[in-house]
Amino acid sequence: MDDVNITFIVEDKGAGVKSVWISYSSVGGAMNATAKPVGPSRYSAIIPKQPPFARVSLRVYAVDNSGNTSVSETITYTVGLPAWLLIILIATSCLVVLTVLLYVKRRKPPPPPSTTPPG
Repeated sequence: MDDVNITFIVEDKGAGVKSVWISYSSVGGAMNATAKPVGPSRYSAIIPKQPPFARVSLRVYAVDNSGNTSVSETITYTVGLPAWLLIILIATSCLVVLTVLLYVKRRKPPPPPSTTPPG
């Protein structure tokens, strides 16, 4: 899987937003990533590529110009298999099945035992 771009809305109708970041945890431990503004009240942060089947949990943190901090609920996602790996697994499975079918089809049964009496 590639990097994950998280985009979210942060609003403060009073003093205004001073800083925004995300804190995420995965198999590599806990990390922070600074969020950048991408529009009015919209911020974006990037979580680097994680290994397949990794479970990533994240929270958004914001501080306003008065020093008040707000934290989002925890959001969790699980990383899937990359498409190229899935294609290789499917192709390999098909080749194995095809090879077994061809082997079984080409195998000749043993000749029947002789039924003629000794002479």
